[in-house]
Amino acid sequence: MILEDTRLMKELKERDSLFYSAILGVYTEIRPLLDQRIAQVFPTYTQHDSGHSIRIIEHMSQIVNDISNLNDLEIAILVYSAMLHDIGMAANQEEITEIENGTLIYNGLNFNAILNKFNQDRILAMQEYIRIVHAERSANYIKENLSKRFVIPEMPLVSFGDTLALICEAHTKEIVWVTGNLKDRDVKGTFEINPQFCALVLRLADILDFDSSRTPPKLYTALAISGYSKEEWLQHFSISNQNKIVQGSSGEKVIEFHGSCSDSVIHRKILGYLDWVNKEIEYASELTKNFYDKHRLSFYHKVSNFINSDKYSIVDMKFQVNYKNIINLLMGEALYGNKELGVRELLQNALDACEVKKEMYVGNADLSIYEEYNAKIFIVLDKANKVVIIKDNGIGMNLPIIKNYFLEVGASYYNSDEYVLSNYKYIPIGNYGIGFLSSFMLSDKVKVRTKHFNAEMLYEVDISKDDDFVSIKEVQEPNFAGTEIILNYDQFFEVWEDKEKLKEFIEKEFLADGIQIAIIDKEKQGESIKIYNPNNLLTDSSLIDLSPYLNGVIVKIELSSSSVFQEYLNDIKFYGEPFLFDGKELVQIDEYDELIPLVNYLRDDKLGIIDFAIIESSSDLDEISSIMDSDDDVEDLYREKYDPVDISLITVPELIEIPPRGLIETEEIVDGLTFERFEEEYSHDNSSGTFFGFVSKSFFSKDELNKHIQYSNGHTYLQSNPPFTEKSKLFIRGVFVKDFNFSIMNAIQGVSIKNFLINVVNKEIKPNVSRNDINNDDERLLRNSIYQALLVHFLENLKDPIESHVLKAFMKKFHNYKNTLLNEKYKRHFISEV
Repeated sequence: MILEDTRLMKELKERDSLFYSAILGVYTEIRPLLDQRIAQVFPTYTQHDSGHSIRIIEHMSQIVNDISNLNDLEIAILVYSAMLHDIGMAANQEEITEIENGTLIYNGLNFNAILNKFNQDRILAMQEYIRIVHAERSANYIKENLSKRFVIPEMPLVSFGDTLALICEAHTKEIVWVTGNLKDRDVKGTFEINPQFCALVLRLADILDFDSSRTPPKLYTALAISGYSKEEWLQHFSISNQNKIVQGSSGEKVIEFHGSCSDSVIHRKILGYLDWVNKEIEYASELTKNFYDKHRLSFYHKVSNFINSDKYSIVDMKFQVNYKNIINLLMGEALYGNKELGVRELLQNALDACEVKKEMYVGNADLSIYEEYNAKIFIVLDKANKVVIIKDNGIGMNLPIIKNYFLEVGASYYNSDEYVLSNYKYIPIGNYGIGFLSSFMLSDKVKVRTKHFNAEMLYEVDISKDDDFVSIKEVQEPNFAGTEIILNYDQFFEVWEDKEKLKEFIEKEFLADGIQIAIIDKEKQGESIKIYNPNNLLTDSSLIDLSPYLNGVIVKIELSSSSVFQEYLNDIKFYGEPFLFDGKELVQIDEYDELIPLVNYLRDDKLGIIDFAIIESSSDLDEISSIMDSDDDVEDLYREKYDPVDISLITVPELIEIPPRGLIETEEIVDGLTFERFEEEYSHDNSSGTFFGFVSKSFFSKDELNKHIQYSNGHTYLQSNPPFTEKSKLFIRGVFVKDFNFSIMNAIQGVSIKNFLINVVNKEIKPNVSRNDINNDDERLLRNSIYQALLVHFLENLKDPIESHVLKAFMKKFHNYKNTLLNEKYKRHFISEV
């Protein structure tokens, strides 16, 4: 079919309309762009050519109740919109180059972010970029290149170009954009038109151009994720009906799809596509019901699906979500463990909103030139009005964000292409799209007041824990900024004992950097209680700062000991009083005048130590032995009651071939050494034996140098006893997750940590859904990376080249991890030379 044969064009020709020849002139000009340039940019995409436009025009004539009731301008706008809605996909090489180098940007969309998404494939990244913004580009093309062509005949100063541009742009927008940007009544010269009606007809006609020769863009994108090529599509699917609209038995129009499919994956995607068609039918019927009869679109509410399955069974069913059950499942203490954490979730949402707005101001001279942005979050206690308000002056929300993310359980705006592909540097705390629901732990009814920072309209959303329907109201409030969450005062303070407890909780849970947080008590004449972070580890300059060594991990550490190297037995810590026996002489190491070289007592880089207890009275030991079943229980109770002195014996390796262990009765500890040799210092009753243990300490050295690093063979806690302190904490993006248990394999035994604080801003590390833990792999990655950073810190502060040599060899042997958050410049310290 050619353009002139379409019913809308025939209608204009029969009326002898001046728009007829004008349309043909524009079509002649833009047809090469549709048929050639779009195909050059999108060689693997389905058809967006003049044939697609002509089929849309035919669908339009079937969608409209009676084209004879439309005036010439309305018909012309429908035809023009079908021809031009995809013209934005026809990018020339100059535009492509400008998009790639960042001089041409649409809607803040960052090409490099899309390039990363497509693994540096520039062709696919460019196709995705233009696909996302093509409707806006189509509108720009109309205004910049064709505006003089869209005028009322005999009234050349009256243009409908801007209206046509908005109608074309509307075909990819949310329905609220359509109602917010297009009128339902406008006058151009002698013609009265309904732009909203024209946009709805275009949207519906566009998605009906769907058959075996053309995959709609939305469905094509979904299938491409699974690697379906156009050939596979043709092989597995076909639509057999050209006309999609038929007259139903009750007089309303019905949209039908007939065909067959031999691939269940494609079939399921198509069912999702048909759901989208159903939504467009709903929009068209609902929005036009109050229009004039000629603009009313009356369709049966659901697509008639006659697509048959081949070689498999499929049922048109999908998962359904029970709102009340989901609320009870997600918002109970079973997930978060504590209702107080509802405040944490709401505050971290506020922090995200403020941080994003802060980045917008920093990166946008047009914003920052007029005012400085100071991020603020307030918890307003208003007992008189029985509300608690959590208010921020962050980015706020518009209606599409409210609809698609805020009210969509599990959908996070910060995971959307709209946010991710804008290439913001800030990594949000929220990821799961359920954080707001935690407000129901604090209040059964919630009101949200929000205004997007670049919008004029404020929206009030009323939500109830027991009802999955919400009400939304538009309000004009020009001075409002950000978002307010309004909770019931009495229910809120059923969770919180008082405002001081609330303050303490917030100070514990957040490391808010550069954002003012305060509690405002209206009952106390607006008394402001500012929130301060009492944890001074972030600002204490005397602590070790490992952050420069790491990618997106802020770490401050206070060491209680940092002994990396040992040369002598005198340097080593022992469990008991240390003695040395060389086969002849017995020496108490702590009282020996000379330093004793460690290397003389090592075998295979290990130091063997026999530990035993001094028993003052064997009768005491016998008494306990008579009532306990095992030697271990006997030892535990004896030590608890009598706290015996312990001896740690070091001797030459050949004397401890078979070291003693357990409760043993013996006169000789090792060959040539009896208990009598200890009588000068200790009174030992050997008649019932004593408790023996054996410890093997591992040491590392290099090239027979007398510099040794003592290390553990298994997991070792690095914290000083007790293993947890008030400051041993893990935060992720400024929000407390848990007390951190720092253990590491092959750790240096002479290094222990007194206090530390970790704040992870690296996007690779995410907390679990309840935000009280991270997964095991991430925790291992974090521990290993921080320990690598600590080793690099030691290395950079060594002055002895021999010690540097030994430490580097130790790092390469034991801590060369494949996965690490260490910055690239420091990884070389862990890579072994070939």
